[in-house]
Amino acid sequence: MNNYLRFSAVVLCVAMASALKAAHNIPMETVVKPSPSVLDPTEPRDLAPIEAKVEVPCETMSRNVGQMNGTASSGSAEDGWHKEPRVSNRKVYGFVHIPKVAGSSFAVDSARFIPDGDGYFSAEKCPAGILDELSRRVDENHLSGMSFGLLTFLRDPTAHVQSQYLEMLHDDDWKWLGKKTFLQHCPNITAFLDRFTSHPEHEHPEHIGYYPRDMQTRSLICESLLYGGNHGPRVAGKIEIDTDKLQQALKNVDSYTFVGIVEFYQASICIFHDKVQPGSPLPDFCDCGHEEKWSSFPANHVSHHVPGHSSTDLSQEDRQKAATLTEHDQKVYKAGLERFHREVRELEQRRGLRIHCE
Repeated sequence: MNNYLRFSAVVLCVAMASALKAAHNIPMETVVKPSPSVLDPTEPRDLAPIEAKVEVPCETMSRNVGQMNGTASSGSAEDGWHKEPRVSNRKVYGFVHIPKVAGSSFAVDSARFIPDGDGYFSAEKCPAGILDELSRRVDENHLSGMSFGLLTFLRDPTAHVQSQYLEMLHDDDWKWLGKKTFLQHCPNITAFLDRFTSHPEHEHPEHIGYYPRDMQTRSLICESLLYGGNHGPRVAGKIEIDTDKLQQALKNVDSYTFVGIVEFYQASICIFHDKVQPGSPLPDFCDCGHEEKWSSFPANHVSHHVPGHSSTDLSQEDRQKAATLTEHDQKVYKAGLERFHREVRELEQRRGLRIHCE
């Protein structure tokens, strides 16, 4: 009986691999050639000097396939194609959705601002995976002369790690292989942080849903084409961040079409609106000098069952451990904040109103 079960498991695994390959045209082992700076999607995509060999473990081929065998949740329900690219010589936007960085909320809030004819796609994927999907859809729709723009959000790294843990703890809809072990080993956030800081050689990332070490930095430089490639432990957890990769991430913060800040979400939405509709008036809710207008912002908050929380809930020791886990993210977030404040000043001067009163 045991031999039969083993054989059946192998057959199922191969079948899922074949299905994924057929659906996405991804070989089981492929060489990804992203653009020279994954951040400038207008550059020719065949000039990349570095080839990144991406091995696809059978049990983590895709977050969607992973839902079948319990290794991961499916991609966010709020992600996907929000606007189909319909007209040549227009723009196609791709949102690099970093989990627990307001990505689901932004996907809902932002789609209505994309002009008709432009395209808009979001997913929990690496920049290379996003660009691959944009290119594929443009080719399918027989469009030409398209320009691509990448978007993302950044968040205070300590709050980000805390939110990752709380979703893994509270989101009963999210199942993955090893969740029971995770709940046993990490009954509180202190135990979770200890796992990655006190004994990093004993991380056992296969038991967790999110790999927390510098997730935001990894999401800006990873090259996997798979769902979850920017945060899943078995793919993203293998990415080593050296000085060159950190510099690439910082460059990407400056070169993306849009980078929002979770802590200044409403003002970030106003900057985004100005990016995609530069000739249109800003929405009324962008006038922070007018309380009634500012409070009219129709924000969506997709919580994934995470209760209200603040990083001030953490002990000083836990905050220090979170800082250790996010050494590179701290620098990336700082660069994102600097860009945000530059763009606020420029937009306010050009538009003649205040969008950031905090």
